[in-house]
Amino acid sequence: GCEKAHFRLAHYVDEAHVKSGSHHDVLLKIALESYSKALASGSQYIFQSMPRFLSLWLDYGSKVAKIQQRQSQPITHSSSFNRKSSGLKPSETSMISTFDEVQELVRKGIDKIPKYQFYTAIGQILSRVCHEHPAVINLLIDLIVHILNEYPQQTVWFVISLHEATVAQRHERFQQICSKINALNPQRFRYIKQFVNLCGHLRAISDLFLTAERRDVKSFKISQVIRSFTRMLETW
Repeated sequence: GCEKAHFRLAHYVDEAHVKSGSHHDVLLKIALESYSKALASGSQYIFQSMPRFLSLWLDYGSKVAKIQQRQSQPITHSSSFNRKSSGLKPSETSMISTFDEVQELVRKGIDKIPKYQFYTAIGQILSRVCHEHPAVINLLIDLIVHILNEYPQQTVWFVISLHEATVAQRHERFQQICSKINALNPQRFRYIKQFVNLCGHLRAISDLFLTAERRDVKSFKISQVIRSFTRMLETW
């Protein structure tokens, strides 16, 4: 069907894009659009199309960010820049000028592709949440928010890892996600807050077994040890 045709085209163009030395930006856009159409048409090739769709986009954004950093230009949400900038190769100039088109292709794909398909790649998505380019970060956060809003009970277990992260930037991304969720769906935001509290209590219970005096304890009453946890469960 349509999905297979779009996937075959995407795969063929993707391979040509990897091998090409010129016109690679054109091939990249065709590959992204074809993977997007394949995903929007079905799920038979989801585990081939989705990881590649995300990787092509995210890796391209990383390359653009590095080029702009090398030129000591502030990385902005738009790729607009002075094309007469010295030191840029023609291929690098093309990449930066094409960046907005790539972003728009991905944005349209996110709107068309069912969110459950993105959920299958939630690990890959969260692993790149500290991307080098701010425009990519914004689109990633929007994508996570939509997945979380549609599948809260499944997605929150993954997203909570950002809250628990020791890296400050990942924790900041969690706050940004919560802020957007609150604006989109306050009820979902309250659910996430409750889940954060739950994880805090579960961590506290786990820590009980790490203390010397309780290492050999086989059982205990949670209501006596962590009363706030019991009160929270009573309100649910």
